[in-house]
Amino acid sequence: MPTSDDTLLYLLQTRDESALSALQSTCGRAAAALSRDILHSDEDAEECANDGLLRVWNTIPPACPSSVRAYYLRVVRNLSLDRLKARMTQKRDGTVDLGVALEELADCLPDLSEGENETALRELLTDFLRGEEPLDRALFIGRYWYATPVSTLAAERGLSRFAVSRRLKAVRERLRTCLCKRGYRYNE
Repeated sequence: MPTSDDTLLYLLQTRDESALSALQSTCGRAAAALSRDILHSDEDAEECANDGLLRVWNTIPPACPSSVRAYYLRVVRNLSLDRLKARMTQKRDGTVDLGVALEELADCLPDLSEGENETALRELLTDFLRGEEPLDRALFIGRYWYATPVSTLAAERGLSRFAVSRRLKAVRERLRTCLCKRGYRYNE
């Protein structure tokens, strides 16, 4: 039998641990699904859902939300976003070699002179990627936006590292050709 928000709030305020199991049974799946949509990881999603229960336990009281369920889902969402942010920061801090990815990309991106518009180049790049095959676009974005290693991209898509490297090289060559046709210059 579902527990009302008023009952959940009362149980939490009186420090009755049955509130956690009641909250878990009514919102646990939704919380895990919400977290999974953000993190794309079942293990991380379960951790965030459980950490959310602990956070609710530790914050009520003094917090007194009108909807305990919505409060719990918001807590889980925030924990998931924090974990995603930490994951992205970790990538920037060295677990992924961003330098190698940028070095690969440097050969196909033009040097912008003072008069050239960076926004126009960004729009051209976006249009170019929209015209690419979905797999090539996903590999390109994974490698050069998220700095995902070639080996990880290959494993995620069931391809060999060589196949991923070859596809990325072909996309970079098409991008360079596209940019040259649009009048961008390269310092050789």
